[in-house]
Amino acid sequence: MGRVGQDGRAARLVADTAAVCRTDRPYRLSFDAPMSELVLQVSQARLRLREKALREALGGWSMKMHRV
Repeated sequence: MGRVGQDGRAARLVADTAAVCRTDRPYRLSFDAPMSELVLQVSQARLRLREKALREALGGWSMKMHRV
């Protein structure tokens, strides 16, 4: 099991799950045991999302996160 945290929020990571983070702000990945992870960095321009759409998309993910 692991955790991802950003902007005072955190989410639990288990096998076959994913998280979305903004790479223009600090984020942290931590794991309880040795683990393999795949990190993809895609520029906002490549996603072809406007800032508002990106905020809305990340807002959907942040509903699974809680304050720490």
